[in-house]
Formats: sequence, C-alpha cells, structure tokens
Amino acid sequence: MLGVLDCAEGPSTKDYRVKWDDTNETWEKEGDVDALLVRKFHQQNVLKSQKFIIKALVAMTFRSKRVLIEWEQPTGRRSWSWEPLQSLEENAPRAITLFLEELKAANDEYSSLLVYTRNDVILWGGNGRDVIDLACENLEVNS
Repeated sequence: MLGVLDCAEGPSTKDYRVKWDDTNETWEKEGDVDALLVRKFHQQNVLKSQKFIIKALVAMTFRSKRVLIEWEQPTGRRSWSWEPLQSLEENAPRAITLFLEELKAANDEYSSLLVYTRNDVILWGGNGRDVIDLACENLEVNS
C-alpha cells in the first residue's frame, strides 16, 4: 500500500481509493486501509475541502502584487490577510473586477486612496477606511 488517493463517504460507510503500485488502484473499506495513510491523506486534503469566502477586497499593492482580503467568518470576528494577486486572479477574478470598478466610481478621491510606503504603493478601496479606523481605534497618542 503506497498511499490513499481519494475518499468516498456513504451514509454509513467510508471507502478509500488506495494506490498499491505504479499500475494498481482499488477501493477499500475504511477498516482495511492503514490508519497512518488515512490520516496523512486527510491532513493533506484539509485545505482543499475548506471554502474561504471573501467578504471584501480592502487594498492592493503595486510592487509586491498582493491584495488585502477581509474574510467572511462564521464567528462574527473580523479577519484579514495579504494574498498574492495571482492567486486571486485564478480563483476569484470577479472580486478583483468589482474592486477596480469601485475605485473607478470613486475616481475623484483616487489620490487620497494611495499610500506610499518605503517599499510599495498601496491602493486602498472603500472598505479600507473601516480597516484603518479599526486598527487605529485602540492606539494611544503620547504627547
């Protein structure tokens, strides 16, 4: 047994497609498959089975080609991460289109949406103001 390739679940059964060698694959009942191979299969496939829902695109960088995404969270907590633009172009091209359309609609405010840093230029969308406000909410000013 070289590894587990796939899993099929029924109402009361779970079967695994097992690779035996370069040419042989068979479907086997859960109890007949090495538990370590099953665990490894599930660990490798956990991200594939999860669905990540984009709540909003917040900002985009020009040089490093990244997008700041606000994720939809079932817990109600707010969550953001910087993701490669290429990944978004492949997996959620409509989200980028909507983000750019939003920026075109706010064309008169365009220059105020650009932030210049030492290493990059960040273009903030309308949702970016919420993120900045939230980030600055608990800052204390020392005078």
